[in-house]
Amino acid sequence: HVLVVEAPLSSNRPADISAARIQYVNNVLERISTIPGVTSYAAGYGVPILYGYWSTQFAVRGRLASWGADTWFVGPGYFRTLGVPVLRGRTFKRADNEHAPPSVIVNKSFADKLWPGRDPIGRYIQPLKLKKALAEQRARDPRRALPPEILAQGDSWEPDGAPRKVVGEVGDIRAFSLNLVPRPNLYIDYTQATRL
Repeated sequence: HVLVVEAPLSSNRPADISAARIQYVNNVLERISTIPGVTSYAAGYGVPILYGYWSTQFAVRGRLASWGADTWFVGPGYFRTLGVPVLRGRTFKRADNEHAPPSVIVNKSFADKLWPGRDPIGRYIQPLKLKKALAEQRARDPRRALPPEILAQGDSWEPDGAPRKVVGEVGDIRAFSLNLVPRPNLYIDYTQATRL
């Protein structure tokens, strides 16, 4: 059985990933670990079926990918807790924190689409974000989508943090519905998130 508990973290800035928030989550996890019968636990911004992901545009070797990936911010134990198999490499560990080199875990659909027939471990991806003026334009009227030709241009985007090294590949999950084909996913340790 899996029990999901939502614990909203208040902040003056929703994107703030402060040391105090990270410590709070770690304290909650420590307390959960002492509950009799608990065999696995983890923190994550989002859970399959309940949503909670970001859509991320990215580049590989300086080239904008023509497709994006659903990005989930998770912590150590997330895949074990949800029963998601590790196919290659490893999952996150406590050392993958805000002081460690940026890392990422990809799902099978992501790896097969970007590196068909090849091992993704040790490769790098560069998460991107819209340049400030375009992000502000989108924020002013979120119902009015930016034209696809703008989004397809490499100069519409800028790096969102440093490039991330792929440290693991995990099985696909049906995050939105049991009858939908799994989509490409990225997983970033929540302590390394540039925004939540």
